[in-house]
Amino acid sequence: MADEQGGSCLRTLSFCILAINIFSLAVGHKSISEEMDEFIKTVMECRKVPGLTLTVVLDKTELSQGYGLSDVKTGRKVDDETLFCIGSLTKSFTTALLADLLVDNNLNIRSCDWDIKLKEILQHFQSADDYRTSEMTLKDILTHRSGLESIDFGIHVGYPTITREQLCRKLKHLKESHLFRDQFSYNNLLYMLAGHVAEVIGNDTWEHLIQTRIFDKYNMVSSAVYEDSLMAKNTAIPYIYDSIEDELHDVQNLTKMYPADPAGSIFTNSKDMKIWLSHLLSLFDEHLASEYCHRTTFNKVITASDYGDVFQKYKAPELDVKYHACGYALGWFVSNYKGYEIITHNGDIYGYSSLIVLIPSIKFALYGNTNGPGGEEGIIALQQIAYYMLDVFALHETPWTNMSTACAHPMAFPYNYTDALVGKSGHGILNPERYTGIYGHPIIGDMTIAYIKDEDVLMCRMGYKFKGYMLRESDNMFFVSPDGVIKYLYEIRGGQVGLFFDNTTLTEEGLFENVTLKFSIAGYEFSRRIRFSNEVINSSSRLSDVSWVFLFPVVVFYSVFDKN
Repeated sequence: MADEQGGSCLRTLSFCILAINIFSLAVGHKSISEEMDEFIKTVMECRKVPGLTLTVVLDKTELSQGYGLSDVKTGRKVDDETLFCIGSLTKSFTTALLADLLVDNNLNIRSCDWDIKLKEILQHFQSADDYRTSEMTLKDILTHRSGLESIDFGIHVGYPTITREQLCRKLKHLKESHLFRDQFSYNNLLYMLAGHVAEVIGNDTWEHLIQTRIFDKYNMVSSAVYEDSLMAKNTAIPYIYDSIEDELHDVQNLTKMYPADPAGSIFTNSKDMKIWLSHLLSLFDEHLASEYCHRTTFNKVITASDYGDVFQKYKAPELDVKYHACGYALGWFVSNYKGYEIITHNGDIYGYSSLIVLIPSIKFALYGNTNGPGGEEGIIALQQIAYYMLDVFALHETPWTNMSTACAHPMAFPYNYTDALVGKSGHGILNPERYTGIYGHPIIGDMTIAYIKDEDVLMCRMGYKFKGYMLRESDNMFFVSPDGVIKYLYEIRGGQVGLFFDNTTLTEEGLFENVTLKFSIAGYEFSRRIRFSNEVINSSSRLSDVSWVFLFPVVVFYSVFDKN
């Protein structure tokens, strides 16, 4: 729950947004007009955006502007040094890092070869089948064409003790969702794998390689990969908006996503992003770009209209943005907009939303980032602002969105989450020992279910972020009421996390063997026969573990769940 001061500020959000700071118009003479400024504030107000940073590069003109609050509680404003998490925009940095490594003559790697097979770099690499294991390339994982299922729930609940290499070894358990190289299928875990590939090629951690080969190289002095100390600096606090309570909720405790950082954990600010946008635009200039591999990669991206070289075909969903997306290439969506070839990507993670739009032919680049309201609304707000700015500021055309339609297409917060927990109780459960124990999933981790005798209730815990009471729908179906700020993640809010115990897998001792975790967009089966640490256990060790669960005093379970 947000405190009273935060709620009060939200209820007068229009006043808070007036806390605007124009902090950089040093190059060129253009600036954000009063009309554009009013449009941005209107979008922020109706989309419940607490704070926003905006950077635009147009030829030799650069401008940046901050709006609203980076900290609703203290009233701290957004300025040019305020750090935001860029989420999946991190993927383009991971690709840039690989481009830098692939042309390093000091490394034993073929120059700028995106078709190099993963098995040539990672001897331990295994995938869902022998063909993928032998044939999957760096290009395959960077264009989301592996055909493997995408599982992010382990990242959401938090991996407690595992290295990036160890989790990459577990990716062999990802099942096929599409045919190999047949269609676009976004996968964060495979960008983690790409980061590990960089580690093996560069003989260093991804974190240190990003620092030395990207941030230091381009003098991005404030950019960093997530660490706990970042949140004590001038960092925008991430918020998720609850439309039922009309409150913004601080979700900064969810931000850590190790070991999947190469997919979405970079923090940066407006000053550094102006440098990065200018660099990206320079990659299309043969005379200015010295980074051969990165430049040629981008040129392939923008000219590969036949979908041949680096593309994976991609059909955009029916959104409000009036462009046609035709492909995805090495960390970027490639599209066309009003006759212009356009490169773009967005990010969305734990309250932060981000967007980059590039039109190289007119030397236009835009970066925006918000610290709320989380989920689709933050992305919609940035899209509305970005394409309004592009139309008015760069193309001098009538924008497709305006003051009248900005909050109507699509309507702000059209979804009312059904509270599945209303009227349900977790008490009076018969034979609770049927449910208690440890159930494992090879990618997500272990789920522990314990019976709290003093409260007569079952509790469920996964990772170090997720815990909650189990409320009964029937003897084999429960909903989990998440405890703490994780309940505001849009994937699980409204009590949409269900546990379905499989009656057909009862053991001789009368214990449920398998349980399916189901939430709003996916479902995953956990089993007593699987442990995340050693993947599969035999029957005797499983029974020994179950016996220990029942004999151990319940107060120990309670103390475990009471931590953090």
